[in-house]
Amino acid sequence: MKMQNSVLALFPSLVEMNGKVFAVAQAQCENKNKCLFTGIASELLTLSDPNRKSLDKGNVKTQVLDTLSPDKGKCLSQSAKQADSQSVMNVRVGGPTTVVRGSDIYMLAGMYMITNVPTGQVGASDADQWGLLLVKGNVSDGASDNRIYWNDTDALTCTLFNQHHGSLAGLISSGGSGVKMNDGTLVFPVEGTKNKSETDDVGKT
Repeated sequence: MKMQNSVLALFPSLVEMNGKVFAVAQAQCENKNKCLFTGIASELLTLSDPNRKSLDKGNVKTQVLDTLSPDKGKCLSQSAKQADSQSVMNVRVGGPTTVVRGSDIYMLAGMYMITNVPTGQVGASDADQWGLLLVKGNVSDGASDNRIYWNDTDALTCTLFNQHHGSLAGLISSGGSGVKMNDGTLVFPVEGTKNKSETDDVGKT
């Protein structure tokens, strides 16, 4: 996906696929209207250059899970998989955590927050309005276009976690690498914030 935006900062981790090592990062971006948002950046690393170098923020391939409103100069978020037509899914990429399974790369990319959920909706509560984003990608086959394409995005609702961790107020991906178990199960490390207790002013991580 080509984006006419500039990358301001990168927070990378590494992933290996078919002998190729890629830097995969949370990218902080800015568009022409000075609107800040986050996306996923990736770049193939090579060992041909003996000199150390930093990731070139001008050349990394960046895909954005947020959509922009260039006419009004505002940041809007992708509203795919909305609970209804008036709900908005705000996406925040952070601490990308990767696992390779076969020819696919799975990334726990960050979290989403659904806002403007109508009151009076059965089962609607603050705890039901957030979750984690799981993205699946693969490496292109072209010799001159070695990059990762992120094709599928799934929203993992918080109810999946509250079944076993009802005391959690939130979860975020922790960055780095996950593990593929012998039975094919993918395990991702996450950071959790507990609900505030009577003696705590804020939740503990």
